[in-house]
Amino acid sequence: GRVEVSNVFPNQVTIFWQTIQKKPAWIVFGTSEDKLDRIAIDKKDDEKNRKPYKNHYMVLQNLEENRRYFFKFVVDNKLISKKDGSPFTFTTISSKIGVNNLQPAYGKIIDQKGKPIENAVVFLYVKDAYSLSALSKNSGEWLIPLNYIINKIRKKLKTPAKEEVLKLQVIDEGGKNSNL
Repeated sequence: GRVEVSNVFPNQVTIFWQTIQKKPAWIVFGTSEDKLDRIAIDKKDDEKNRKPYKNHYMVLQNLEENRRYFFKFVVDNKLISKKDGSPFTFTTISSKIGVNNLQPAYGKIIDQKGKPIENAVVFLYVKDAYSLSALSKNSGEWLIPLNYIINKIRKKLKTPAKEEVLKLQVIDEGGKNSNL
């Protein structure tokens, strides 16, 4: 399924993974390919109770800045890697990069009947930057801080121009996908 690394910060990263069927899943990760000794569970789960989802949203915390990490997914007691068998990777950013002083993006997701949609994944895309994301609350509300809009290539802070078009994508657990 779809794998997307978002919210790339000096000490934290969010991993989104979409599976075809609803399954409980989590991540094993570490700083070397052959030592994936840390675990991150779905943000909607707790340690003892892991539920089946199509949209898996995992926040990896307490990371070292400017460091490359490797990860694989665990589902049905099997490790899921890239097609070639290698682990997925991401690199955290330096804390020296600074932060944007922008107001957060926020909103509320409702269905056609006006009912709030909980646990929808909201992605915010800025050209050439790592995506930012959030999970909607039971009220349907979501909030994405805009402190770290990071240019993927230069690994530098990016401040969007006033006229710049941002893309918003919402994916609910039923697989509905909306773009703005």
